[in-house]
Amino acid sequence: AEKVVDANNTDWASYGLQAPQLEVILTRKDGKSTKLQIGDDTATGSGFYARLDGGPQLYSIASFSKTSFDKTAQDLRDKRLVIFAEDK
Repeated sequence: AEKVVDANNTDWASYGLQAPQLEVILTRKDGKSTKLQIGDDTATGSGFYARLDGGPQLYSIASFSKTSFDKTAQDLRDKRLVIFAEDK
């Protein structure tokens, strides 16, 4: 997060987090997971509002953070036609 916008927010709809644009499940090495919810653009347009599921904190994150998570299968596929090993 870039900063904490509100440490104890209760109005998630104003920030697009009642029905978030994007939800990412983050799983730690110990197997526990949490959900990152990403909502509307910030007032300056340089980022997005976000929250961790179940937490009262409202965060702002940079735009590149959202775009790095917001990928389709088409974006992730290998687009090379033929793969050659240089040493062969």
